[in-house]
Amino acid sequence: FMAARIAIVEPARARSLVLITTGGTAPYLGGDADNTWIAACEAAYNDPDKLRSEEAYIASLKHLMRSPDDRLDTLLRAGYHRAIAAGQDAMFENFPESETDYQLYRNLQETYVLPFLGDLAIPTLLLWSGDDPTVPVSRAELLLEHLADGELVVIDGAGHNVMIEKHEECNDLLRAFAK
Repeated sequence: FMAARIAIVEPARARSLVLITTGGTAPYLGGDADNTWIAACEAAYNDPDKLRSEEAYIASLKHLMRSPDDRLDTLLRAGYHRAIAAGQDAMFENFPESETDYQLYRNLQETYVLPFLGDLAIPTLLLWSGDDPTVPVSRAELLLEHLADGELVVIDGAGHNVMIEKHEECNDLLRAFAK
């Protein structure tokens, strides 16, 4: 969401744009077609107990990867401790409805991102996980339709953090795109 917004608001700062499995930017499908991924998001992100312990936090984010990865586990554990030290557990408990209700979150996309994507005159790569129930490929395909100069690459066999789980393939694609 932020990368797309920066490219929209400050176009001179962006020569190209890469969006990776981004639920914050991908459009809603419409009607009942959104129910499955919204349910997956609510299960993955709206767990009120996920910051109660390090293990609960790690367990709540298992959707990020399809196979165990010590690197991600280490990052998540460090992130948990930073979040607790910063008081984010209290903040999470008091999120406004617009941060936890996916139908309301849609308003942010439709106000600040989607109407402007067609005006971006830069190449945009959508690098997408083929196996993330929170941001299905169908949302990427719809996002692609909003872009004037977009390309979609789907990588199967990875969860939401495709850039970690399939890091070699992602890095190769990013290097090729950057050229």
